Amino acid sequence: AHVHGHPAASLAIAGVTGTNGKTSVCHLTYQLLAAAGKAPALLGTAGHTLRGTTGPVHLEASHTTPDAAAVQRLLARHLRGGGDCAVMEASSHALVQGRLAGMRLQVGAFTNLTREHLDYHRSMERYAEAKARLWDSVLPGGHAVIFGTGSVSDDMAERALVRGLQVLRVTLEEGGDLVAHGLRLDERGACFGLRGMGFDDVEVVLPLRGAHNVENALVATAIARCMGASSE
Repeated sequence: AHVHGHPAASLAIAGVTGTNGKTSVCHLTYQLLAAAGKAPALLGTAGHTLRGTTGPVHLEASHTTPDAAAVQRLLARHLRGGGDCAVMEASSHALVQGRLAGMRLQVGAFTNLTREHLDYHRSMERYAEAKARLWDSVLPGGHAVIFGTGSVSDDMAERALVRGLQVLRVTLEEGGDLVAHGLRLDERGACFGLRGMGFDDVEVVLPLRGAHNVENALVATAIARCMGASSE
């Protein structure tokens, strides 16, 4: 970070963790931030997209989350190209291995936790603890966007509160800070009402199939709002 001039200090950055949905959430967030007039970077499984002087620069990715030095190098390049924000995937392996070391995120997001990578983490408890390390990289007073209800989401929220973060719950049922209600699914995608975080029962038509993509879109919307995108 020091070698590259601490680029994270000059960028608004969101990190997304969870077993499923990281890639989709990051791509949706990237598109929302771009539509809001910002100049985002995207770091993730399907490749990295940075701001360049003549347009977006696309780079291949060997890992979901690059190593710590590569992250700083990529962010510095994005900043030189005129970028002002970034969204990145944070895998559990990356969090345990310190690939977010030196990062200061404005927003962290958690999608879900299902049985995977137990060959590495050995237990679901250790896997959950690895995901919770994301909160260590979020600035005090920053936002923790957490999808769903239940013991795992509640535990992640409690860990974020202990770190001094502002917790935002995103749900498909009442009681969340951002809620999708009246969900209707068909071959075209999903239709639902959006309520909370500046939305007053806005009707949304999402051209992606499946309730899981509604979940992804909700998390992306909450992240974008936390990073300064208007509700419009």
